[in-house]
Amino acid sequence: MIIGQEIKHYKEVSSTNDIARELARQGAAEGTVVSADFQTGGRGRQGRTWSCPAREGILLSVILRPDMLLDQSSLITLLSSLAVVRAVENIYSIKPSIKWPNDIYINNEKLCGILTESGSQGDRMDYVIIGLGFNVNSDIKDLPVGSISIKEIIGKISLREEIQNEILTQLDYYYNIFTQRQTEQIIKEYRQNCLLLGRQVRAVFKGKNIQGRALDINEQGALILRLDTGLEIELYSPEVEIIR
Repeated sequence: MIIGQEIKHYKEVSSTNDIARELARQGAAEGTVVSADFQTGGRGRQGRTWSCPAREGILLSVILRPDMLLDQSSLITLLSSLAVVRAVENIYSIKPSIKWPNDIYINNEKLCGILTESGSQGDRMDYVIIGLGFNVNSDIKDLPVGSISIKEIIGKISLREEIQNEILTQLDYYYNIFTQRQTEQIIKEYRQNCLLLGRQVRAVFKGKNIQGRALDINEQGALILRLDTGLEIELYSPEVEIIR
């Protein structure tokens, strides 16, 4: 097992991704995990913030050093999302869904968010940071609107350590599949768990608002969207909203 052999835990940090990035630049080993009880500056995609009461959620970042080109980095986000889905299924027998590309939902409410950030040398990846925020024992009143926690779903407190260990185990499993170039398995499983496929969605593409039907996830991790005009396009990192 590569991921989780070394775990650096902090009571409070600005962001586990910030700490992990600095460690990666200093040469930290692949699979090093940074975790924290509380973040003062947690963030998500598109400059959003991620907040979670102290010691009530999982806040962690994982350092990876895959031998890959920059344009393959979106697959890391996909395999990370799958790892969280499998961890929840294994522990709670609950089946979450993935809102492409990086959010984990249960009953149309957000349970977990993932943010991948990278550093490169030329066109090749030097390191990738997987940042993850997972709502475990938070009360609904302490969560942003549209979010949910495991406690609210099952009605009792969970051990954060148990969930974190299972997430890291599943991350290691899917990352191993990725490094063996078996990406078709990742894409296949991702499609089966993506709640967007077949739905009418709205997105921003090249600065314009567009809408159409989400058709598929391609082998590079892009969302294939058929516009209302009939044109099919590939989306890699837009904001996507389900219309119906």
